[in-house]
Amino acid sequence: MTPTAKARSWAVTTTSGLTVRDHLPDWADSDPSRDGVRPEHLDAVLADVVLETDTGGLILPVVHGQDPAEQAAVLAVTLTCKPFGQSDEPRIPVADVQLVDDFWLKGLDPQGITDFGQRLRTLGHALIHQVGPALEAARADWSRHHPTPAADTAGTAADVAATGRVRSAPRVLRQEPQAVTWAREKAGLTKRALAQRVGISEQLMNEIESGWRSATPAVLPRIAEALNCPVVALERKRTDTVTAPRD
Repeated sequence: MTPTAKARSWAVTTTSGLTVRDHLPDWADSDPSRDGVRPEHLDAVLADVVLETDTGGLILPVVHGQDPAEQAAVLAVTLTCKPFGQSDEPRIPVADVQLVDDFWLKGLDPQGITDFGQRLRTLGHALIHQVGPALEAARADWSRHHPTPAADTAGTAADVAATGRVRSAPRVLRQEPQAVTWAREKAGLTKRALAQRVGISEQLMNEIESGWRSATPAVLPRIAEALNCPVVALERKRTDTVTAPRD
C-alpha cells in the first residue's frame, strides 16, 4: 500500500506560545510560517499572509512613457489566497490578472497585430484549459481542508488555535495612500519594483497604496526606506477609519 503523503501546513507562533496553523497548498510557491511574533501583532501578521503562485502571462516588449522598450509580463495571472484576509476579501483561492498599468505596444504593423492576436489566443486557451482547471482544483483542495466557510467567521486571536478563525484586521490606515503613490512615482518605481524592495507581494503593495490594507508597523518603515523618505511623510495625518478605498 502506498503511504499517504503528509499534508503540508504553515504556522505562525507568538512569543507567548500560541500557534496558528493552516493548510499549505501544494501550489503555493512559498511558506509564510513565522515565529517570534508578539501576541498583539498576531492579527496583523495573519492578515498579511498570502499564498500565491504565478501561472504565467504574455512577455512582450512594451514601452513605458519615454523609456526604451523592455520585456515585461502583460496580463500576468496569479493564483492567490488570503486565508485570514479582511471580511470584504475572498478567503478562498482566486485568480488575479495583472493588467500592466500605462504600458503600450506601439508602432505595430498588420503582421504585428496578427502576431499579437495569436499570442492573445494562446493565452486565452491557457486560461481556459490550464489556469481555469488549476483554480478549480485549488478551490476543491481548499474546501477539503476547510469544510466550514471562513468568509463569515469572526473571533479573537485566542480562538484561532482551536477554530482557525480570526477577526478581520481593523480598517484603520497607518499610511496616507496618496502619499505612498506620490513618493513611489517620484522615486521612479513601479508597484512591483517597490514591493520587491520592501519584501512583500505586489498585491499587498497595491492594497496598501489603494487604501484596501493598512501597512503594518514593520512594513511602513521599510516602504519609507525604499522610497528614501521619512516615515512621517507617509503616515496618515489623522486616525480615522477607512470608509471606502480610493480608485
